[in-house]
Amino acid sequence: MGRAQTGIRQDKQGFWCVDRIYKGSRLRNRFESFEEAQGWLIFQLEQLRQIHLYGIRAYSTETGRSVHGKLDSRSVATRGLFFTPDLWV
Repeated sequence: MGRAQTGIRQDKQGFWCVDRIYKGSRLRNRFESFEEAQGWLIFQLEQLRQIHLYGIRAYSTETGRSVHGKLDSRSVATRGLFFTPDLWV
């Protein structure tokens, strides 16, 4: 049997590089410690797993949906009113 393919390797500068593909999504990042890289990879894989299995989107909030609706608005006046810094929530 071969070695398990974790997607974590050490580069020439001593950083731990994560390079993994899960169901078509590529995960890449660099860390100073192996434990930090492993923890980040586990967290990201769990988030992607929940998205693929249950359709759960992380960080989906009501304000995000309302902002998206305003960005799709065709009215220039509404967009101008929305993007004034005083009205940001």
